[in-house]
Amino acid sequence: MTYPEKLPAVWLVRHGETDWSVSRRHTGRTDIPLTERGELDATRLGTHLIGTSFAGVLTSPLQRAARTCQLAGYAARCEIDEIVTLERCLAGGAVELSQRESDVTWLIRA
Repeated sequence: MTYPEKLPAVWLVRHGETDWSVSRRHTGRTDIPLTERGELDATRLGTHLIGTSFAGVLTSPLQRAARTCQLAGYAARCEIDEIVTLERCLAGGAVELSQRESDVTWLIRA
């Protein structure tokens, strides 16, 4: 089997901070906005991605994800898509599940 010289890459970005992420609550499909810090983080993400081109940019229709995409500078190229969410993958999609209980590392800070 031959592989291309450069393999494609998939980048995943989590939305900026929300009040629920601060309290370590899993938001699921609850449509809550970014905090002021979340908006700042999303803007800073855009500065880290300057010069990076993507074949496609997808976002969830939830406001926290769409706003993160917008503030990072990708709104014009972004397609809103009902992508599979972690909430749907968890047993029963429990909205009240805390991040600690799910044992998932959610926040990545530069």
